[in-house]
Amino acid sequence: MKIYSSETYELIARCLSREGTSEDSGKLMELLSNDPELKTEYELIKLLLLDRCENNSSNSNSKNHFDKLRHRLEEDGLM
Repeated sequence: MKIYSSETYELIARCLSREGTSEDSGKLMELLSNDPELKTEYELIKLLLLDRCENNSSNSNSKNHFDKLRHRLEEDGLM
């Protein structure tokens, strides 16, 4: 699993919370189009934030991945 910079996660958080500017949205779209792995993480974060993941065995890997991301954000003082 690749860990991105705290700035990238901040950008994602701003855009998902609708606090980002149009410049933020453009920057995020560019990052996502250039990095399929980041796009996958973005989609996962979006799903988890929208509470669309159920707690079943097929999503346990997703939950573990989200927990790692959340831990990183907490370490960086972003959560």
